[in-house]
Amino acid sequence: MLDPPRPEVTDAVAACRRAGIRIVMVTGDHPLTGEAVARRVGIVRRLDPVVVTGGRLDAMDDGALDALLAAPSELLLCRVSPEHKMRVVTAFQRRGEVVAVTGDGANDAPALKHADIGVAMGAGGTDVAREAAARP
Repeated sequence: MLDPPRPEVTDAVAACRRAGIRIVMVTGDHPLTGEAVARRVGIVRRLDPVVVTGGRLDAMDDGALDALLAAPSELLLCRVSPEHKMRVVTAFQRRGEVVAVTGDGANDAPALKHADIGVAMGAGGTDVAREAAARP
């Protein structure tokens, strides 16, 4: 992997699990790459995570998306656009969930800004992501 996960990510994922936080990976990466990274850091532990591409999200109405998010499965959303990320954040909020989004790029900025908690990641993140995550 050219851009491996930071070593502390695995511990952060484990801490979130202990706290009862559900983690859904939403990435622009290819599904195989997304699943490999998710397994490496402990987001995916089962043999059969649900992997949905941006193309499949486009084909879903709000009811189908709500059903997908309500399922207790390990969920990876791959090959998604900034618009898909926003739609997922909005759908979780519509369900009454508190949504935290992490990201480091300009493509993450809309979801970072719209989330209940926006966390810009790392010093290498873009100014756009940091500004979107900041709260007045």
